[in-house]
Amino acid sequence: MSGSALDSVAHLRSGRASFEVKPAAPVRLDHVDGVLAGAASVDITPPPGMPKAGYSSNAHDGEGFRSRLRARVVHLRAGRSSLAIVHCDLLGGSSVLQYLVADAISAQCDVPLAGLMIGATHTHAGAGQFNGTDFYNRFASNRSGFDPAWSAFLVERIASAVIEATQTRRPAKVGFGSIDVWGATRNRSLDPHVTNATVRDKRQEPQRKFAAINPQLRLLRVDDAADSTPIGINGVAGDQYLALVLTGNVFKEEFRRRGIAPQALSRQIEDTATVTSPLVPWNSCGAYASGVLGITTIAYLPFAFFNWINPLISFLYAGLGIAIPKAAPGVESPPTPEEATFYGVPGQNVDEVPRDGSRL
Repeated sequence: MSGSALDSVAHLRSGRASFEVKPAAPVRLDHVDGVLAGAASVDITPPPGMPKAGYSSNAHDGEGFRSRLRARVVHLRAGRSSLAIVHCDLLGGSSVLQYLVADAISAQCDVPLAGLMIGATHTHAGAGQFNGTDFYNRFASNRSGFDPAWSAFLVERIASAVIEATQTRRPAKVGFGSIDVWGATRNRSLDPHVTNATVRDKRQEPQRKFAAINPQLRLLRVDDAADSTPIGINGVAGDQYLALVLTGNVFKEEFRRRGIAPQALSRQIEDTATVTSPLVPWNSCGAYASGVLGITTIAYLPFAFFNWINPLISFLYAGLGIAIPKAAPGVESPPTPEEATFYGVPGQNVDEVPRDGSRL
């Protein structure tokens, strides 16, 4: 399953070689009512000694690792469509990986080439030499070239995660949201950017680097249809804060509708998303604890009584209706718009900032 198209060149250590992948013919899928979803995560950490991609000739060969690199898959099946959204801790995407992974999974799952979307976190802590362009294979790392053995490893690992996600899919509910996060993104090359003929606004004041790029953050959330529990957030996200923010925003209206005090939602989030984060190896809390203690998260997990017993007690209390405060009748406390110093303009209300950044 590891990408047979690479077998003919896997033994080469230098020179040029070529291989081809013929995508499987699209198959008309049976119709599915509702949504089915699955998720999986696999380790794609390279061994020490691999060249690192991102800093070109300024980089150095890897000497070890502080935390693991992973590929995380969210699979969705609805109607006649089947998708696999893959997030990899790699420098960038690769058409080579996409075609090879699609070929490797074609006999075991129903995700077609067109439904396989492979993205990257743009980490500079991983190896390169897997890209679909000579430019990045030559110049992104401290050593140039295409590495068929490393590429075959990535294909095997990513393909196994996609197959696992499809085999564990179950009825689900899907939600989508977006918000502008001004200041979190910027165009680091504003000077050459404004020289493009398609860029009409040529201003180059310091704040323009924030407006010259789309500030919109889009989030896809998938819950188990049976109990609406976001059980995969901490497992997919790199930090517990995403689980905190998403859970609070998704469930606050339901808690209000049922007349449950918001303090109960806050406590439930703390009892689950917060305290379980040190148990997830690729979460920042798990990575920190593992680094300080010098052991793996699996090694200390049986002794982290508070972290795994607390969610169980919380579920028990919720099921029995124990210590669930009710909201005071007729009391509404809508959040007020955040006041912030917006790029040197004190008191700028963030709700009043236009999406196109025209007032920046």
